[in-house]
Amino acid sequence: MWTAAIVLIPCNIAILALSFAQYLIQPFFENYELPDESVRLIAASAISFLVVLNCWDVGASAKINNCFTFTKLLALALIISVGIVQIANGNHGNFTESFFKDSKWDPGSITLAFFSGIYAYGGANTLNYMTEEVQNPSKTLPRAIFLSIITVIVAYVLANMAYFSVMTPQEILDSDAVAVSFGIRTLGSFSWIISVFIVISTFGGLGVVIMQFSRLLFVGARNGHMPQILSFIQIHRLTPAPALIFMGLVSLIYLTTTNIYVLINYGGFVYNFAGFGIALSILYLRRVRPELHRPIKVPLIYPILYMILSVCLFGLPIYIAPVEAAVGCGIMLTGLPVYFLLVRPSEISDFILSGLNNILQPITKVIQKILVSVPEERELFENEDS
Repeated sequence: MWTAAIVLIPCNIAILALSFAQYLIQPFFENYELPDESVRLIAASAISFLVVLNCWDVGASAKINNCFTFTKLLALALIISVGIVQIANGNHGNFTESFFKDSKWDPGSITLAFFSGIYAYGGANTLNYMTEEVQNPSKTLPRAIFLSIITVIVAYVLANMAYFSVMTPQEILDSDAVAVSFGIRTLGSFSWIISVFIVISTFGGLGVVIMQFSRLLFVGARNGHMPQILSFIQIHRLTPAPALIFMGLVSLIYLTTTNIYVLINYGGFVYNFAGFGIALSILYLRRVRPELHRPIKVPLIYPILYMILSVCLFGLPIYIAPVEAAVGCGIMLTGLPVYFLLVRPSEISDFILSGLNNILQPITKVIQKILVSVPEERELFENEDS
């Protein structure tokens, strides 16, 4: 939870916000380098707006996200259709050349390349964060994850084929907004259509991530893994406003860089390191606590394979991206004293928590008054359901 709250969640939000900002202003700087200050300002504004929207009305946010998801599908359909037309007209010269020309083949570089792929297909994992709001999750979640991964694979492969129909691999690497560059080359004066679609889709993706990740922080705080204030609900809007605001503020810190690939490598290293620990814990609990109720149970071969893959993905890039790896390890290691001193039940943790509660209680009351928030009344809801 500590790693997710401090690294994974804000890093993902920052990546999507920067992507949105770059796609928004790319048409105005077609032949120039994008100004970092403008990218940061737009990304920060997008995060702030969506945090406020999710604090104000979850229903409105969900409806907007659904509309933007439909727009994303339209954008992909347009790009794929234009690509098919280009290939049909004979524009397939880039397919005859090697896509891997001048590539780096050392294990560390290959692993870093996997980080971008894992990030692109990692959205299905966020479905797990909405488990409490899904009916029959033991059947619905596996089906949704499987169908979403297959859909994304087909759409992304076809979209990349469309890009290669008019752009060389080097031109794709040099572009800050590939879809916009593709639209300028294929649609001419109508290229703004793709730009609008892509901007809306990235903005919608950012909104979905903010809505889903806030639930993870909310549940973690409710279980005592984060400060109690993050588990409070705004009494008028019934939204996890404290968790949303905390998540937004931490995400803004990651906008100190506008290099998306640095954030992807940084988050990818931490993600795979944490994934290794999660898979290891599954094996451990299956061994020592086989009697536990498991709504979703998978064969042991899956966590074993995931552990092997995770070791490769977080171990090999250390000598290629040592800074990102060192920072990621440092932040994750700070979670150990937090867990042993504050979360794990013991006499020491009880003593420390009692002292912290005396210090944080006035701060919590102030935040409660500002946000008009209270703890969730779970017992009341459970009695009503029964």
